[in-house]
Amino acid sequence: INKFIEKYNLKNKINIVNSDNKFSYHKNKFNIYKYKCGSSIENTIESLKLAYKFCKKKICIGIITLPLRKDLVKKLDKNFLGQTEFFQKINNKKISNMILYHKKIIVSPITTHIEIKKISKNVSDTKYLYNKIYSLYKCLEVDFNINNPKVAISGLNPHSGENGEIGIEEIKYITPTIKKLRNKKIYVDGPISADSILIDKNFKKYDCFVFMYHDQALIPFKF
Repeated sequence: INKFIEKYNLKNKINIVNSDNKFSYHKNKFNIYKYKCGSSIENTIESLKLAYKFCKKKICIGIITLPLRKDLVKKLDKNFLGQTEFFQKINNKKISNMILYHKKIIVSPITTHIEIKKISKNVSDTKYLYNKIYSLYKCLEVDFNINNPKVAISGLNPHSGENGEIGIEEIKYITPTIKKLRNKKIYVDGPISADSILIDKNFKKYDCFVFMYHDQALIPFKF
């Protein structure tokens, strides 16, 4: 970084902050923070912790994270699942939402970085399911400034279980949760078959699409 600053004569635009004064900053410059760490893996974890503290102190309004090597981070923190879960843990929250946003498409998976075989168990916890969707709904209202958000909920199984022929999660857990949310005057529809939820007419009808697991949401979103 120092070589880059020197090459492009950026000394007046970039402020390097030493670890001794980690929360100082120059509001008219691009601030880069450095501090002593035992390894690059430790540096990654400490960077996440420090970024969180900057937001809690209201110095920054948000965090932009970059891809990291989870397999390496796990060598120092064996319970590390991902950055979403990391921030949920240090913020002492039982519920967090992974939200992906691009233009007018907003998607959110109920479960994130867990094994496929554990997804059904998580979805079958109706309290967890309710709290995740309710939390997301409030986020759409407050953070995205959407008045009365309209949310579409996918099923877990192919074709939303086909009335119990291909799984019972939709009938037993997802539909009752949707009814409970509607009783709270929350606009939710579903369960809709995950393979046909992201179509043109639905983009006009709904503000957010909720899927039951990571790849269900992220594969069509990224495509």
